[in-house]
Amino acid sequence: MANSKANKALLLHEYCMDTDAKGTKNALTSPCKPPVPHKKTKGDEEVSSNASNDKILEAVENLQKMMLNFGEEMKQNTLSIANIAKAVEFNSVEIQDCKNTNEKLEKEMAQLKTTNAELTKKFQDFERKAAESEHYKRRWNLRINGLKEEKEEDTRQKVANLIKQIMPHWKEKMDFILDMVRSLGPNNTNHP
Repeated sequence: MANSKANKALLLHEYCMDTDAKGTKNALTSPCKPPVPHKKTKGDEEVSSNASNDKILEAVENLQKMMLNFGEEMKQNTLSIANIAKAVEFNSVEIQDCKNTNEKLEKEMAQLKTTNAELTKKFQDFERKAAESEHYKRRWNLRINGLKEEKEEDTRQKVANLIKQIMPHWKEKMDFILDMVRSLGPNNTNHP
């Protein structure tokens, strides 16, 4: 390749060439050798042309194979993209459904919190009223200590007789006055 460049340069500038005594150019002593034209014969030209054509045909066949492979890959990629698009669409619908469900649940939860707060307040009111009622009821409770317990005794009658002795004018109202009578703890006949 370097030789061919040098040969082209010499053809353009023949004045710089060394010549011998006869005036012919001396290719061996010249710093820039003139190109030596290579004469091609018809057989050489056909061989190089056939080789060149074979290489071109081979390159074209390789390109066709590559294009077929590229076409197949493109089909596969197109199918993959279509499947991905369907999956994305399905997922977006599912996400939207989840968002709608979440919104409904948030509304229900807000309602349940409100209801819970109301019920808690009512429960606390009922507890307060029950405590007040118990306290008020206990004001009218009477605890009697020191009564001897007997087997199969009528505790109500025993307490009614005691109250009649203490307050004889309550005798007619005894059913109204005595609401409930019970003994505290287990029956113990040995205990006064």
